[in-house]
Formats: sequence, C-alpha cells, structure tokens
Amino acid sequence: MEILFKNEVEQKISLKEYIAYFSYGLGEVTNYAMVGTYLTIFYTDYLMISASIAGIIFLIARVWDAINDPMMAAIIDCTNSSKGKFRYWMKWVPIFIVLTTILTFIPWDMKGGVLIGVAGISYILWGMVYTVSDVPFWSLSTVMSNNALERAKAVTVANTGVSIGFLIPPLIVPILSKYIGVEFLGYSMNDNAAFVQGLPYTIIIISMITLPLMIFGYLGTKERRNAHVEKVKIKDMLGTVKNAKPLFLISIIFMLLAFTELSNALMVYFFIVNLGDISYQSTITFFSMFSFALLVFYPILLKYLKKKNLLQLQLVIDTILRLFLFIVGYDNPLIVVIVLIALKYFETIIAPIIPNMIGECVEYCEYKTGKRTEGIVFSFQTFSGKLKTAIALGLSGFVLTWIGYTPDIVKQNQDVVEWLFIICILVPIVGNILRIILLRCVRYTEDEYNLVVRYLNYKYEKIEALELKDELKIASCDKNMNLIKSELTNKGLE
Repeated sequence: MEILFKNEVEQKISLKEYIAYFSYGLGEVTNYAMVGTYLTIFYTDYLMISASIAGIIFLIARVWDAINDPMMAAIIDCTNSSKGKFRYWMKWVPIFIVLTTILTFIPWDMKGGVLIGVAGISYILWGMVYTVSDVPFWSLSTVMSNNALERAKAVTVANTGVSIGFLIPPLIVPILSKYIGVEFLGYSMNDNAAFVQGLPYTIIIISMITLPLMIFGYLGTKERRNAHVEKVKIKDMLGTVKNAKPLFLISIIFMLLAFTELSNALMVYFFIVNLGDISYQSTITFFSMFSFALLVFYPILLKYLKKKNLLQLQLVIDTILRLFLFIVGYDNPLIVVIVLIALKYFETIIAPIIPNMIGECVEYCEYKTGKRTEGIVFSFQTFSGKLKTAIALGLSGFVLTWIGYTPDIVKQNQDVVEWLFIICILVPIVGNILRIILLRCVRYTEDEYNLVVRYLNYKYEKIEALELKDELKIASCDKNMNLIKSELTNKGLE
C-alpha cells in the first residue's frame, strides 16, 4: 500500500532521471574504489610510507569520521533550499570529490613526518567530502517518488552505477598505469614497478573523467518532497539515532564486509606476488562486468526470498567457493581467475540488498519518531561503508608488516607468498559466518516494512482529516494505526 494523499498523483521517475542517478553513483564510487583499492600500495610502494604507519593513518581518519559523519548528516537534514534538501549538496561537491581524490594520490617529493602529515590530512579531507556527497546521493532515492516500487527501482539503478564504479578501477587502472610507466616513465613491461610509478597519473586521469558524470547526475534528477513532511530539528535526529535498532543491526552487517575488503585491499599484492602479473586483475574485472545482466533476476528472486535470506544464500555460496579455491591452490592461474570471477557474479546479484534494507529504515524511523530524517538514516550507510574500508585498509598495513612484505623487491619471501594467499581467500569466510549469524537476528523485513508503510498512510490520512475536522475519519485512522502498532509489537519491533 503506497503512501499517497488526496489529490496527489503517483510520481513516476523518468528514464532521464534513472540515467542521471546511475551516472552520479558511477562517478562518485569510481573515486571511492580507487582510494579503497590502490591507496595502500601507493603509500607503501610509491611514497615508501611503512605499512604500519599507513594503517594508523586509516584508523585515525575513521575516528574523525565517527565524529564528522553525524554532524554532516545533521547539516544535510536541516537543509531547506530551492534546489532541494539533497540536490543542493550534489551541485558543487563533485568538484571537491575529484580534487581530494587527486590530492590523496599526488606523488609528493617529501619524507618523514611531513610526508605522513600531508598524506593523513589529504585522506581525512577526502573522507569528509565523500560524506557530503554520499549521504545526499542515497537519501535522494526516498524523495524522487512517492511510489515505493519507483523508489526501489531508483535504488537498484543507483546501485548498478555504484557496482560498475567499483569495477572500473581494477579494469582500467592496472593497464593504464603500466602503459604510462612503460611509455612515459621508461620502465620495463615486465617490471611491476611500471604499474606503481604510473599509478598516480592514472588516478588523476580517471578522477577527472568522473566529474561530468556527477554533474549530469545533479542536473538530471528531481526532488519531490511532500508538503506533509515537517522540517527536521536536531532533537529529531537524536530521536532517530535512539530508536534506530534495525538500522544499527543492518549497518553492522554491512560493516562486516571489512573482512572481504581486507582481502580486496591485498588482492593487488596477491596478483603481483602470487600470480606474477597485475594484469590478472583487469582480466577478472572485464569478465565480471557481464555479471550485471544478472540484476534483472534480482526483483524476481525477491518474490520467492526475503532480502535477508537471499543475502544468507549468497554468503554460503561465497564460503563454499573460497574453500574450494583454498584446497586447489594458486598454482593454476586459470582456476584462480574462474573462481574469482564466479565470486564477483554472486556478489553482484545481491548488491542492492543493503541499500534497500537501509532505505526501508527511513519509514521505520519515521514511524518511531514521527519525523523523516533521511540524511541521518543514510549517514549510517556512509559511515559503515567508510568504516569497513578504513578497517580493511588499516589492517592491510599491519598485515603486510606482520607477514614481512618488503616493498620494491622482485621476489618476496615464500612465507609472504603463502600468507597472502591464505588471507585473501580465507579471511572473508570469517565475515561471512558473522553476517549469517546476525542476519538471523534481523526482525525488520519486508513484512514489517509493509506494515509500517500502512501505518504512515493512516497517519497522513489523519492529518488531512484533522484539517477537515472529520471526526469519523480521525477515529477510523486511530483504530487502524493502533491495530498495526499492536501487530508490530507482537513481531518484536516495539
């Protein structure tokens, strides 16, 4: 049952808006993926910052994010502009995303504490700017239409752009970096240093290309807010945080992807050290891009499985494939490539689940607090996303130090080779098991969401009835709201 009001038409999202929303996610996350995938190796092998110091930089940045992200979300939720609550921020922030991404990969000619300070400040600044972009971007999906199906399509389209954004860097960066290293910097094609030395220039080129994508995303989208939604105050945001138990649980499940992201952060080293060629990353990414055809089955699967059950199934399959690869080993690169591609396919088909689950929490938090705080709700996703990446990047630095990785040498110690394989393949299984356990505790599913939507529908009908002083309608709405509230209480959501 959709939340529609008298004299209000159902709001359809145009094809242009879908493309624009896709475009913004593609541009934004391409920058995010470049930082998440290549910043560690840039620090250790280009700037020659020790892996342990790199880890400390990442962790300090996330401590600041714990303070900064809610503040940014609060400012966004209080925005009241003619450009909209969320699009107002999406107008200028793409420029700063590109600038700060480039800044994190500048090949500084510095050493010691000055270099560490500049690296740390640039990374912290990048994280702050990304929050100002990502929270409005995801929150926009809740005000693009008053139709839940249209909103779900918007999230899926946005998530497709985001997923492709994650694939672009590993597809292009290794090839272009090596080309620049060989053709312009004079390194040998067989020398992995060509990739490392060409890396910062590749990041600059790709980041600049993402700018028009994000600008089009701003220009092509619309924000349709309902007149019944009241202005949000600081105390309303605090109420959201206090009453957001399902949101906390879903965010923790999302954050546990840190185990997989630790594997992803070290995969660059795995391809170089274990398989002997960074180009394998581009091969895997190229074939993984065809996995997006599977997204057409996502809504079909949801007709038979709840989101949390579909995610649990993917985690079980992921675990089985990883155990198979660990048993087979990495001596045959073809088998490694095939299994890693298969893992990407199963990841892609469930990619929209977490954003959809968090989006549904907007209505739950409104049900609990009476206020609609999209910015605060989606700041949980942004914060959890950056935290999992920071934990992965931070741990990757400590792990590289612990296993004895030495930058800028052709052949690593055999212990380093074996530990890289073990960590890249087996560590994500730990996260899979923890996520499966927590998913069993999720009580706010599609059934409860539909009840909450019905409750809010009656709530807004009551507002109209109060304006018309229709006592019978008011009594009917109160009765239905109390019945739904009682049902939600029985389901353990009160």
